[in-house]
Parts: sequence; C-alpha cells; structure tokens
Amino acid sequence: MPYHEYLDYVNQPGFDAEGKEQLLNKIKVAITEPELNHCFKYVAMDVDDDEAIFILTKMRKQLIDCKDDGIVAPAEMQDRIDTVEQLLSFCWKKRTYFPPGFSSICRSILNWDKQEFLLDELIEELQQSEQDDYYDTFLALIENPDSNKTYRKYAALLKDVKEALEDSYGLTAEQFCICACST
Repeated sequence: MPYHEYLDYVNQPGFDAEGKEQLLNKIKVAITEPELNHCFKYVAMDVDDDEAIFILTKMRKQLIDCKDDGIVAPAEMQDRIDTVEQLLSFCWKKRTYFPPGFSSICRSILNWDKQEFLLDELIEELQQSEQDDYYDTFLALIENPDSNKTYRKYAALLKDVKEALEDSYGLTAEQFCICACST
C-alpha cells in the first residue's frame, strides 16, 4: 500500500486537516472486523487463506479506488493492483473454493457413512483437470450430472446430491455451494 506516498503528499503545504484525513482514509485499509483482530494483535500473526483473501480483497479495492488520484503514477498503481491480484489468485488456489468442511456437509445431507466418498475424488479430479474452471464445472455437473462424459462415473452421486438439495432443502446447487463454501 502506498501509505508513505500519501503521507508525503498530504504533508505538503496547503492541506487542511479535513482534506488530509479524507485522502488518507481513501487509501487506508483498516482491519475493523473483530474476527481478524487476532491477526494483528502482536504486530503480525499468521493468517489463514480465508483471512488473507479477505484482507487482500480490501487492499485491492482501496488501490483501485485510488488508482487515478495522481499521487502515485497510474502504472505503478496498476503494478500494485496486479501484485495483489496474483496474491489473491495464489490464496484461492491454495484454499480452493471448497473448505475442509464441505465434504462433511455433503456426507451429512446424503447420510453417507462409508469411508470412500466419490465426491472428494471428483473435486480433486476437477481441480487438476479443469484448473480455474473447476468450481463452475462442479456446479454444471450437479445441475446436469450426465452433461460431461469425462465425469460420467460420478453421475449417480451427483444426481443424489442434486435430489437431496432440492427435495430436502429447497436449494439449487449454486445456493448450496454458496452456503457450504462460506463455512
């Protein structure tokens, strides 16, 4: 974050206190969420992928909002935005769209008590073969389990998932994934 550049800029003659505060607040990334206080309590602590994604998203927003202020050259601001986007991409790939509890939730709604769970295998296969599109492919497969011949061996399980979501919970696959992936 270009805090020093903004501080140098507002400390020039001609800025009133209100103008300084307004400009500094525009670039500031404040961590006001109680859930994140522990990350910054003792200078800096390790953060998990979800926390990093949240913080990086806030940073990206502020950089985009300030890109055209003229305090930092637009090309340099774009480089900073690109860096944050690369870090976000890294965190998302590491975290995946499916949190660790996703499989447990699916097992529960299907009353699945066997050790082997094909949904875990499917998600891993999708991540490897579909790369960045695995989440969208997963949703498409739940909506239409027979739509992709590559993943046909999972069709029966996906039909069960879709049926359980719709009949038991009144949820579409997308609504379920949004709820399950935000745990």
